[in-house]
Amino acid sequence: MHVPTMSPTIPLHRGSAINLLITQACIVLLFSLIVVSAQNSSVCTGSGNVGQNVYARPAPGQCCRTGQNPFQCTPNGGGDSTCWPCSLGRFTNQTINTQWGCVNSSASSNPDGGYSCTFGCAPGRFAGVLGSSGCSACTAGRFQSSASQSSCNNCTAGRISSSGASLCTPCLLNQYQTSASACTACPAGSSTNGTTGATSCTLCRQNFNSGSGTNCTACSAGTFSYVCRGS
Repeated sequence: MHVPTMSPTIPLHRGSAINLLITQACIVLLFSLIVVSAQNSSVCTGSGNVGQNVYARPAPGQCCRTGQNPFQCTPNGGGDSTCWPCSLGRFTNQTINTQWGCVNSSASSNPDGGYSCTFGCAPGRFAGVLGSSGCSACTAGRFQSSASQSSCNNCTAGRISSSGASLCTPCLLNQYQTSASACTACPAGSSTNGTTGATSCTLCRQNFNSGSGTNCTACSAGTFSYVCRGS
């Protein structure tokens, strides 16, 4: 009579299970890093002609670390032809320039993981992501006074700005802030008490009056109160 044999079962100890989980986690992490790297870089492609040679060039929002001068990448796509994303606050765009080389070609990268592409955003504009092909204007109520920045700053209370502003301006005398980009004249009978950059108006004191957007002045003879009514 034939008796089937059973394969021996090898118990999985707790230590082995932990090691397996650690190994799997390391594989996932390594794969994630590879994916991120692939997203941030690409093979330079292109048809940039300089003299008798054809030079590789990056896509908009990228620059190449190698090249004989700032106008070209590696000749004929040879050598290190990997292109890298622009740092925050900087950009490239093939439609407006042919300078494709990274400014910091000898560096591994900037602290944000990108490279210094040829152009920086002008004051009043920003590039908040790596690999930008252009800059966005600061929205109303915000500003950026410096070039090559990744974000804009909020105007302080009593100051306003329009889209793309490099600075904020205070509300004028006897005006108060009503929105991120507008100030309004104080109504009659009130003022800002000689100050600019106000967020509200104050009623004129007793026996003083004002027109809309003007200083408070003493009532004329025979009148009283801030509305200066006759007696």
